[in-house]
Amino acid sequence: MKGKSLKIGLIVIPLVILVSIIGAGIYLTLSPRFSISEIQIVGNNMITDHEILVKIPLLRENIFFIHRSYYESLIMEIPRIKHVRLKRHYPDLLVVYIKEKQPAVLLNFQEIYGLTEDCEPIPMEQPNLIPNLPVISGIDPGTDLIPYQPLQSENLAVGMAFLAALRQERSSAIDMISEIDVSTPESLKIYLMSDGLEVCLGSGSYQEKIENLMLVLNNLKSERELVRRINLSYDHCAVLTYNRKF
Repeated sequence: MKGKSLKIGLIVIPLVILVSIIGAGIYLTLSPRFSISEIQIVGNNMITDHEILVKIPLLRENIFFIHRSYYESLIMEIPRIKHVRLKRHYPDLLVVYIKEKQPAVLLNFQEIYGLTEDCEPIPMEQPNLIPNLPVISGIDPGTDLIPYQPLQSENLAVGMAFLAALRQERSSAIDMISEIDVSTPESLKIYLMSDGLEVCLGSGSYQEKIENLMLVLNNLKSERELVRRINLSYDHCAVLTYNRKF
């Protein structure tokens, strides 16, 4: 008798577990408690909530059964987005974490664009939101510019190489540069923020030229206002052009 009861118990317990699992699944699937009632967008600045929400019409969908990678791929179709992640917050909240492409520098090409480190032009529709960054000027006016498509320009590549060297050597010095003129790439020029002082860098090791420039500026001090141009295109020396004789 005991053996028979044990056999019945061995059958009933798995059935109870199975029924419980099925019941829980039905509850999670059908219960309105787990229908998405709110979608929050976090991290977007230039991209509107509406642009993102039209990609993911998930309100009232069951939060357990959304295919996150699929909807992330739909959101990534928005060209300004660099990264996106969807996260469930049970029972009914879906949060979309956005990382937008950001300009590393500005580009003067008929109008002002942002430019990512990968040379993707970003339209700046709102002038009041243009960041305070150096402006690259002087790329070939015949260059084919397509927003969010990497820009192919030998002149631009020189300017970006200088910026990369500057970030590596003296990243704080970026704030003192207003313009990088790449119109003559073998004789790169920059203009300083405070007074428009022209600096001709020429070609060669930008790390060395950056250090030479910082040394010259430090030595000039009060005489800086008398200087119109600093030429660092020569090896191991700086040639200064003054506004007037003194």
